[in-house]
Amino acid sequence: NYSSLRSLPKEFANLSSFTILELSNYSSLRSLPKEFTNLSSLIKLYLNNYSNLISLLNELKNISSLIILYLTLCSNLASLPTKLENLSSLTILDLSSCISLISLPNKLANLSSLTILNLNTCRSLKNLPNKF
Repeated sequence: NYSSLRSLPKEFANLSSFTILELSNYSSLRSLPKEFTNLSSLIKLYLNNYSNLISLLNELKNISSLIILYLTLCSNLASLPTKLENLSSLTILDLSSCISLISLPNKLANLSSLTILNLNTCRSLKNLPNKF
């Protein structure tokens, strides 16, 4: 049982050939290791039901291969990295039920490949990027 896991081991980031990573229902996980950016082949990332995840690393921006990012039910996630616009391949961003999310970075509107943005039940969301 890994439900009490608070962080991923740093060695986890050495798995650079991963293309799909699903880490769901680790309710105690608070952050991702800085080395997470070494997952350079990652195209799909599912981080669902992380009630204690407070923030995402700005280093997430370096995973330019990322196409799908699911952050559903991350109830304490209040903001996204400001450099998220560097994810030029991102087509799907699902933030549904991130009830503490207050705003989205303005440069999120620069993601020209983004075709699906799910903000369902983001009750605290007050601002959308100006250019949306």
